[in-house]
Amino acid sequence: MPEVLSLLNELLNMADIAKPITEKDVSACHRVGKKTDGKIRQVSVRFVSRQHVHDVFKVKKKLSDIDRYENLFITDDLTQLRLKLRAVLKGTPGVTGVHSVNGSLHCTKDNKQFTVSNPDDLHVLGIDVDLKKLGLESLE
Repeated sequence: MPEVLSLLNELLNMADIAKPITEKDVSACHRVGKKTDGKIRQVSVRFVSRQHVHDVFKVKKKLSDIDRYENLFITDDLTQLRLKLRAVLKGTPGVTGVHSVNGSLHCTKDNKQFTVSNPDDLHVLGIDVDLKKLGLESLE
């Protein structure tokens, strides 16, 4: 965890966010997935306060300015359904700016902003998707 805190505080310092993140601000920090030789596993960090999450996501683009972190990414932990919804949105012509905020998907279509939280929201965008593609075949 010291390496994770060091990285996060380095990013916050680059963005002139004065309040550093301490161990008390993190409720959980652990690696994800099976151990395999030579493969680096993801690290999941859960914060005590949403404010820390907002601060980290504000500065995550600064990672590209630090050479030693060129292969490091900070992302939302999305459910399998939301990952599939994001893939559908990204593959739809005319839909741009697909990103997630606090687990909700946001996108732009025809210069209008939309929020997609579940498969029903795709119909508002005029997207007809096969429920099997989303892993929801039992609902048909």
